[in-house]
Amino acid sequence: DVKDVCISVPAYFSDSQRVATIKAAEAAGLNVKGLVNEPTAAATYITQNHKGLYVVFDLGGGTFDCTILDSRFGTFDVQATDGLCLGGDNFDTNIMRNFIKEGSIPFHHMNKEQRAALKHFASKIKVQMQKEKAPIDVDLTPYGGGVYTFTPDTYVALMKMTFGNAINCMKRLVHEWIPSTEVYQVLLVGGSTHCPYLHDWIEDEIGVTLPSMNYDPD
Repeated sequence: DVKDVCISVPAYFSDSQRVATIKAAEAAGLNVKGLVNEPTAAATYITQNHKGLYVVFDLGGGTFDCTILDSRFGTFDVQATDGLCLGGDNFDTNIMRNFIKEGSIPFHHMNKEQRAALKHFASKIKVQMQKEKAPIDVDLTPYGGGVYTFTPDTYVALMKMTFGNAINCMKRLVHEWIPSTEVYQVLLVGGSTHCPYLHDWIEDEIGVTLPSMNYDPD
């Protein structure tokens, strides 16, 4: 049986949130040896056989963390970290709002269960768009709307509206902590980073080619 644990938490967690995490683990019968920020945990796993300067872009379902991490000298040195309450759930909400507007769905007449179903449907269309990268005819008649063509351009516009603050956070950390002459790699972590459109956007914003994702970002 596992009793001793080290728990990963969002980098932006406050002291009180970290204490609450430890108390929850102890209530479950676990002995907490320490906490580690999620981007650091991910970078430790992904780069365990390599040394370098990394920007860890960690975008999950409800949280975003960005960490500058240097392992060139034998240890994992966290130079800077920042984060936001932002993730794929926010993106699903914005896609749902787009469907409501463009599909003329009478949202105010929907009950809680119907709204939850529409949001789940929006999430499925999001994943489908990421895979197919082509226009999708979305049938919104089960939700009181019509048939709406959801295009890659609309998808990208909604993505940029949702995750603009995350990109700005990453760019700020890179600008403040990495000299322009330094070479670094960006590691994408979290379920929301499966999106190829997000990869292209990050490359355009910081001018760095992302390495092939030969690991599961989840």
